[in-house]
Amino acid sequence: MKTIIIKNPIEFCIEAIGEKWRQGEKLKGVVTVKNNGTEKCEIPFLKVALLSGVYKKVKAKDPKAFDSIHEEMLVKNITLNAAETKEFPFEIKLSENCRITDKDGSVYLALYDKDETIQTGNLELTITPRLMMMQFLEVMDNFIRFKIGPMKFQKEMVEVKLTPPVSKEFSQMEGLTLRMKEVDKNLVLEYHFSSKKIEMNGSSMSTSKVAQKFDQTITAKEFYIYGDSVNQEGITAKVNSILNEVKPKLMF
Repeated sequence: MKTIIIKNPIEFCIEAIGEKWRQGEKLKGVVTVKNNGTEKCEIPFLKVALLSGVYKKVKAKDPKAFDSIHEEMLVKNITLNAAETKEFPFEIKLSENCRITDKDGSVYLALYDKDETIQTGNLELTITPRLMMMQFLEVMDNFIRFKIGPMKFQKEMVEVKLTPPVSKEFSQMEGLTLRMKEVDKNLVLEYHFSSKKIEMNGSSMSTSKVAQKFDQTITAKEFYIYGDSVNQEGITAKVNSILNEVKPKLMF
């Protein structure tokens, strides 16, 4: 994907090679500058940056729409003759817990050429969660029958809402918010449960809402049987060890 910015007589092209990237992957691209004029011109510098942008603020052109994630100076003091074109490739490794693209915002690849605080232009990127997280959610969906809801990036973690299956053992569970991140090839999980607590007082029954949080880490050795083959049975057992803590002890 790419975008072209014209600042006569200079034409800038920002290109990111690919359509989407996972957290932790390498982003490769190239910045191309072309002098469309008839005279030699100079550019003070070329710098690329990864920025976390909030859609509403970006649309409103709010000066606080972006937060810097990473910056990289490509070159300084460029001279372009008339009709000359120059290319400057770059490679940036996304962090393992880079923000993902969600309904609130995404990562932007920005270019600067004269003022380090004013963008020449930018390109919105599509960032998806780490593969391990998506594989874990597949197990939750296919084997434990939790319906996967929308994802968002919240406080350095990927957050997703899940709906429990319709059954007696989950009848008191109203919802599960799962927060995830990958650290040193291990999957770090936070389970946030919202449940109803049913109590019997003599012949009357009362209900109240209960919030419970459980932490869990699944190591790479536990997660994979060999290579990239997912240990579905082992992961299911790990999840059930948490679910057993919130399932009702008595069925009504």
